[in-house]
Amino acid sequence: MRKSAALVSTVLLAAGIGVLTAGPAAALGGETYGCQVSPGPVGSYTGNCHNSAKFHGPYSAGFSVGGAAAGTTYTWHVPAGYQTAPGLCGTTSGCRVDGLTGDDEVTVSVTLTQAGATETLTATAFILAVCGNVYC
Repeated sequence: MRKSAALVSTVLLAAGIGVLTAGPAAALGGETYGCQVSPGPVGSYTGNCHNSAKFHGPYSAGFSVGGAAAGTTYTWHVPAGYQTAPGLCGTTSGCRVDGLTGDDEVTVSVTLTQAGATETLTATAFILAVCGNVYC
C-alpha cells in the first residue's frame, strides 16, 4: 500500500511540475480571431465572414483578436492593394480593411508574439456580389 501511495504521489508531483514549467509556453493559444463585415449586423469576431447586408458596396471588413494576454504584440499582414483604416492594422488587436466590393475576398493574418513565442491566425472576408436585392 505504501508503494502505491508513493507512486501516486510521484505521478502527481511530476504532472504538477510539468504544468508549472509550461507556464510561459502556454501564453499563446487561447485567443479568438475572426472578422465581421460592415454594413451588417454586429456579432462576434470568430472565423471567416461574409456580407449579410445586400448592398452594392463598398464594404469594410473588421478583423479582431480576442482573449490575448497582456503584453502580446500584434503584427498584421494585409495583402498589397487593400486600403486599411488609419490607426488600425498596426500594433493593436484590431484591423479594418475598407473599400471592398462585390466578388472580393481578402485574407488577413496577424502574428501574435508573447514572451518570445509566436502564433499566426488567419481569417478571410468574402464579399458576395449583389444583383438587385439578391446575391448574384
